[in-house]
Amino acid sequence: MQRLAVLGNTYFWFLGALLTANIVFYGEDVLHSSSTRTGILQAAVAIGIGFGSLAAGYLSSGKVEYGLIPLGSVGMTLFGVLLSARNLPFAHVLILLAALGFSAGFFAVPVNALIQHRPDEKDKGGVIAAANLLSFVGIGGAAGVYFSFQHYAHFSPPSIFLSASLVTVAATIYVLYLLPDALLRLLLWIATHTLYRIHLQGRQNVPSKGGAPLVPNQVSMVDAVLLIASVDRPIRFLMFKGSYDHPLVKPFAKIMGVIPISSQLRPREMITSLRTATQALRDGEIVCIFPEGQMTRIGQMLPFRPGMERIVKGVDVPIIPTNLGGVWGSIFSFERGKFLWKLPRKIPYPVTVTFGKPMPSTSSAQNVRQAVQELSTEAYQLRKHYMRPLHRSFVQTARRHPFRFAMADGRTPKLSFGGALTRTIFLARRLRPIWRDQKMVGILLPPSVPGALANLAALLMGKIPVNLNYTASDEVLASCAKQCELQTVITSKAFLERVHIQPPAQAFMLEDLADKPRSLERVTAACVSWFLPIRLIEKSLGGRQKPRLDDIATIIFSSGSTGDPKGVMLTHYNVASNVEQLNQVFMLGRNDKILGILPFFHSFG
Repeated sequence: MQRLAVLGNTYFWFLGALLTANIVFYGEDVLHSSSTRTGILQAAVAIGIGFGSLAAGYLSSGKVEYGLIPLGSVGMTLFGVLLSARNLPFAHVLILLAALGFSAGFFAVPVNALIQHRPDEKDKGGVIAAANLLSFVGIGGAAGVYFSFQHYAHFSPPSIFLSASLVTVAATIYVLYLLPDALLRLLLWIATHTLYRIHLQGRQNVPSKGGAPLVPNQVSMVDAVLLIASVDRPIRFLMFKGSYDHPLVKPFAKIMGVIPISSQLRPREMITSLRTATQALRDGEIVCIFPEGQMTRIGQMLPFRPGMERIVKGVDVPIIPTNLGGVWGSIFSFERGKFLWKLPRKIPYPVTVTFGKPMPSTSSAQNVRQAVQELSTEAYQLRKHYMRPLHRSFVQTARRHPFRFAMADGRTPKLSFGGALTRTIFLARRLRPIWRDQKMVGILLPPSVPGALANLAALLMGKIPVNLNYTASDEVLASCAKQCELQTVITSKAFLERVHIQPPAQAFMLEDLADKPRSLERVTAACVSWFLPIRLIEKSLGGRQKPRLDDIATIIFSSGSTGDPKGVMLTHYNVASNVEQLNQVFMLGRNDKILGILPFFHSFG
C-alpha cells in the first residue's frame, strides 16, 4: 500500500501540472479570456483543492481513510470529462474546475496520510524523500506529455482534459484491481456516514502497527461495518461459516480476508481456522473476534466463549476490548424481535464505538468481557446528548401518537396520549396559583391516572414532585415535608377516606381542582397542548429555566425505620435511563401494556 500511495502522489502532481498548463491555453484559445480571467480559473482549482482537503480531513475523523481515494478519482474523472465539452460559458468552466480541485483534495489527503503514517519509523524518512523526488518527476513528465499532446498529437485543450480523465479512469481501475478493499471501504464509508453517526472513543488504543485482536460485543448485522469505519487499518474478521457462504456475502468476505469458522465444522477444519487467525496476529494484522458467538437477541451481552483464548495463546499481542454502544435499537439489531423489517428511529442513527486500553494476551475471556462491560457503561453516558427530560419526552410522544393508548386505572378505562397531555395542561393551569413560588410540591395519591397527571403537571411547571409514602406514619410524613419544605400537598378525598392519614401540609383535593371545567379552559388546554412549542408551554405554566437532564425530577424517601426518612434525589437522567434499560430488556412493543402496581414513592414505581 505504501508503494501505491507514493505512485498515487506522483500521479497527483503529474495531473496537477498537466492541467495547470492546459488551463492557461484553455482560457486563451477556447474561452478567449484575458490573463486575469485565466488566473481566476487557476485560482478556482487551487481553492477547490483547499476546500476538498479540508473536507477530506473532517470526514476522515482523524484516521487514514483510504476509502476516499476512489471517490476523489471518480470526481476528477467526471469533472474532467465535463470540461471537455464544447461551448462552455466561463462561469460553468469556473465551477467545474473548482469541483475538479475539490475532488483532487479528496484524493490527495488520504494518499499523503498513507505516506506519512504507514511506513515504519526507520523507513519513514526514505519513503517521504522518495515521494517528494517522484512528485518532481511527475511534474517534469507532465511538461513532456503536454508538449507531445500539443505538437505531435495536435490535441485541443478540451481534448487534453478528456485524455487526462481517461488516464485517471485507467489508473483508478488498476489500483482497485490491486487493492479491491479500497472500493469496499468506500462503499462502507458512504453507508456508515449516511445511516449512522459514529462517535469514537479510545481510538489511540488500537496500535498503528503490529498484530492485535479486537474483541467487541455482537449486537447487530452491521457490527463489522461499524468497526471498519472506525479503524484505518484493514481488519480480518472471524465470521460464522453459514454467513460466509452466502452468495451475496462471500465475494466481499474474500476481499476482506475473512476467516470462516463454525462449531459445526470438523475438528481439523476448526483448528485450521483458529491457526489462520493466530498466524494473522503473528503477521502483524488486526483480527476481530466476536467471542459471544452470536448476535444478542435480548440487548444484553452474552457470555464470552474460550475460543478467543486459543487464538491468542502463545502470541504476544495486546487484546483490545471494544464496545459497540447504542447499536441495539437500530434496524439491523434484533430489537423489537426482528431484523430489518422496522422503521428506523432516527437517521443518521447515533452509535458509539469505544476501544478500551490494551490487555495482556494472557487475559481470560471473562476478564475481557468485564472490560467490554465497563466500556458499555462509559459509552452510555454519551447517550445523554440524545435524551430529553421526562416531561418533554411525554409531550413529544403525545404529539407524535395522540390516539395511542397511554394509561388506565379502575375509574378511567382508557386514556390516550393526546387526552393525557390535554388533561395535564388543564390540571397544571389550575395548580399554578396553588404552587406559585414553591420549588417542591407534595403529592399524596395512589398509582393511578390522576397521580400520573399530577406528577407530569409538576414537571411541566418546573416543580419537583415529592410522592409521599401513604403507608408511613404521620410523624414520618411530617419529617419528609419538613426536609423538602413542602407547603402544599395534592391528594384526594376518596383516597384519604381509605388510608386514614393526615397530610403533612395544606391539602388540596384533586376532586375540587378538576371540578367543573369551563369551555374556555378546555379549549385553551387543547390549543396549548397541540400548537405551543414545549418551551412556551413551560413558560406559560410558570417554568423559569430550561430543564436539563441533570435536574432533579423527583425525591423518594426511605421508610424511616432506622430513624428519620432519608430522601433520594433522582434526576431526569436517572429515571429516563431506567426506563430505557427496562425497555431494552423486555423489548416492549406498541401492543404491550405494563401493569403498575407499585406506588410512585417506591424506587421501582
